[in-house]
Amino acid sequence: MGSEQGSSAHWPGTGRYNLAQGAIATVQGIGASLSGLAAGEIVDHFGYSATFVTLGAAALIALIVFTLGMPETASGLPPSHQRLD
Repeated sequence: MGSEQGSSAHWPGTGRYNLAQGAIATVQGIGASLSGLAAGEIVDHFGYSATFVTLGAAALIALIVFTLGMPETASGLPPSHQRLD
């Protein structure tokens, strides 16, 4: 067991899990920064109401894309009952 510790023997696949986590965290950070910048610009030009509607619409679009792109989250089944292909 000592020789297997720290190896990828316990995590089958491509070995790109950490890369994927880093990419997702990077995109989330960029999105958080840009949404504040966009909100400030929209407030300056169009007011608070337009900003609320615009960012709400962006969140709704993101939710729809996520739901369609990740069908396993919409199945309603707990992870232990979902099929892993």
